[in-house]
Amino acid sequence: MAHPIHVNFELSPRIITVEAPEVEITIQDLHDNLVDIEDSIEGHRHPRLILTAGKEDLGGGTSVGLTATLQNAQLAFERRVVKLENGTITTPDTNGVTLIDSAATFQTNGVQRGDIVRNHTDSGSVASVLSVDSETQLTTDGLSGGTDDQFNSSDMYDVLDLVQCNITGGNLVAVDDVQAVIDPVFPTFGTQIVRTSSSSATAIGLTSLQFSQYQDTVAIDVGNTTGNAVSGTEFPVGTRSQPVDNIADMVAILTDVGLQKVFVYGDLTISNEADWSDFTFIGQSPDRTTITVGALATTAGTEFEDCEITGTVGDELTFRRCRVGTATLGNGEISNTGLVGPITLDGASGQLIMVDCHCASLAGATPIIDCNGDNIGFTMHNYKGDVKFTNKTGMDIYHVGVNGGHVILDSTIVAAGSIKITGVFETTDNSIATVIDRGGDVIGKLQTALDIVEGDEYYDGNSAIRRHKTTKAILFQKLVSGGQITNPPITITQKVPGAIFTDSFTDTFGTLLEDHTPELGGPWTMQNGIIKIENDIAVTDLTGPGLPLRGNLATFETTVSDGSIEADFNTTSGYHSIILRYSDVSNYMEIWRSQTNLRIYSFIDGIRNLNSDIAHGQDGQGSLRAEFNGLQIDVYSQDILLAGFNNATHNQTETTHGFSLRDPFNECDNYTLTSV
Repeated sequence: MAHPIHVNFELSPRIITVEAPEVEITIQDLHDNLVDIEDSIEGHRHPRLILTAGKEDLGGGTSVGLTATLQNAQLAFERRVVKLENGTITTPDTNGVTLIDSAATFQTNGVQRGDIVRNHTDSGSVASVLSVDSETQLTTDGLSGGTDDQFNSSDMYDVLDLVQCNITGGNLVAVDDVQAVIDPVFPTFGTQIVRTSSSSATAIGLTSLQFSQYQDTVAIDVGNTTGNAVSGTEFPVGTRSQPVDNIADMVAILTDVGLQKVFVYGDLTISNEADWSDFTFIGQSPDRTTITVGALATTAGTEFEDCEITGTVGDELTFRRCRVGTATLGNGEISNTGLVGPITLDGASGQLIMVDCHCASLAGATPIIDCNGDNIGFTMHNYKGDVKFTNKTGMDIYHVGVNGGHVILDSTIVAAGSIKITGVFETTDNSIATVIDRGGDVIGKLQTALDIVEGDEYYDGNSAIRRHKTTKAILFQKLVSGGQITNPPITITQKVPGAIFTDSFTDTFGTLLEDHTPELGGPWTMQNGIIKIENDIAVTDLTGPGLPLRGNLATFETTVSDGSIEADFNTTSGYHSIILRYSDVSNYMEIWRSQTNLRIYSFIDGIRNLNSDIAHGQDGQGSLRAEFNGLQIDVYSQDILLAGFNNATHNQTETTHGFSLRDPFNECDNYTLTSV
């Protein structure tokens, strides 16, 4: 059963609180709730909260009771302040025992034995109710903690309910961060916690009870970090309270007790002392436990949790909440784990899957994944941070999903296979002939002009500025010299998904913008002023007219009112703008940037309204991007989110967009509109 429980991870021991109005929790429910918290995003950042043993079948329908050990934690029930009665004393008692209030209704309001009486006038002295004598009289065990500890006439008091809370269904114990025994209960105001414990299993089978004390693992502490580690194999050696200090005895205990889980204090090195296949090794945390796996170790199906791992781990591996140092790894799954590396892939078959992992290297270092030719497949989901791939020579397709980071492809990647990279990321591509798939239909390395397919559209992946969609003819002009690709190989993608309008402004010098044909969408319509194409860039007319506010403004029609517009601007004076949701020269939204400021305007019936004004601290050059969806507009300058507006109601459904160049020496290039 799910209980409302929260954990204060910042304290030591940590406090696990059962929220009001709950008054009971079983050991099984406590275990289930805390395991769910451990598996949450927040829980993955901290050591385990609970270890539970029991329910082993003893025959005859009898099983060992549950014993839960809180790990550096205590259990509390949320404090209760339930006022049952309050008033003033009408008949004094200098002994501070009898409380009489002629206006009270103690019985009606549910006051009962054990509730708390507090005399506010007597500096907050308190007593416990021994009996409810009538509606107007209580007998207490006597006030204490006040000035005179008496019930005097007109003293103000209240009666608070004492809520009894129960922990049932097994035994609850606790240890601190060095495994010293502590009280498992943290007392809170207005609660009384009752624990029920059981030792009935000892009457049924001592061996089974001893089994439960291992908490499903044999504990080892080779470096005696706990100060309690000893040699031997007799119970309680190998339990958390008395870990074994050597691998040989640990193996013997594992065999005798019938367990396949090891809890590691400090560091541990394993080799061929045993067949470790299908064993689980659990550390204290990646910062406190490093497990080194020797090359001779047999580790098929071995699992590792809450530790740092180095060495050689075989196929069907599982890592959870770990950190991986220098390691050679087979196939399997790694989750919620930091990468330091270098990591070499070396499995018999299958693939290594990484889920919700991240860069854990020191600043300036990048985790390296050595593909080892093309040893096994590789998939990475929701990775955060930098990562570098090296030594890929085969045809396997790698899938790399990045949620903020930098993917580096080394020059040792020479395969004709592909690496499909998706998400939010930057790339450094030094590979030689590999196919790099960034989400388009086809991506490749162009070596000669013959690789360009007639009639197809391409996405230039090597441009220093934001990539843009282009046709075969433009690709020739931009990338080809004498029938050969300039500085081959060139990475391109065909058919960019989501693109609605793209223009690299490639045309004859001096062509008017309205006479130019974009690569996708269009045509352009000049609403004000003159814009020409010079050196494959849109520029202001140096002598043409321009209204004071609107400058040289061009638009194009689409079918979408929401999307993302990005363009590269260059200015040495004045300003430039992205135009959104244009209906006429007096009504539209404007994303305005000068050399010092970034602004969001709405033009309503010819009146310019300022919605946002940011001093950007940049130079007013490079990429400017507006992401607009419904009422929300977010603006990025040089790929940094700088401004936003969440009430863009004006012209919200208009589907015409464009750009504006206010003064001479303003330029625009690589204009792209994509749908949301």
